[in-house]
Amino acid sequence: MELKCLAGTYTQYLFRRMVAALCRGDIEDALLSVSDDVEHVVNLDDARADGEGAIRGKQMLGARLELMCNLFSFEAVVTDHLSAQQNVVRARMKVKLAHCETGQWLWTNFRFVVFQNGGLITRIEQYHDTQYIAAFARMIGLSGRDGCQPRCIKPQFRIKPDPQMARRPNDTRPA
Repeated sequence: MELKCLAGTYTQYLFRRMVAALCRGDIEDALLSVSDDVEHVVNLDDARADGEGAIRGKQMLGARLELMCNLFSFEAVVTDHLSAQQNVVRARMKVKLAHCETGQWLWTNFRFVVFQNGGLITRIEQYHDTQYIAAFARMIGLSGRDGCQPRCIKPQFRIKPDPQMARRPNDTRPA
């Protein structure tokens, strides 16, 4: 029973380490947590944004993460649920991303199911609202664009409140 608990804790560690590295824009460090034949499955259908769907392999995952870091800056990442059972971690995260080219914000929830074997992550299942993501992609002009490589600063991990979101409707104080 104790070994199962330790395996779950280690899988949590790998997942947290990978997320923290992504928030820093450190793809190389993020990939240290995954196996060479890692599988990444995203629940988007055919009307999907660039770089989505199921892929296999560390190199393919690295390319996908690099694309994501080139397109978006991490503004906030909050894990509101993280549980481990043996070699499987389930997580729900609220993420605020800023599109580098347009500055538009994407606020969404992601759910992950992460599998670990032999001390490395072997499978990542990523779930989110496909219609919301597809609508956002259309709004910023990603849909149907090949080779979109906006230039922006690498993501930084920072959690800061948005002053406009924190204001109450009747608040008359200067912003």
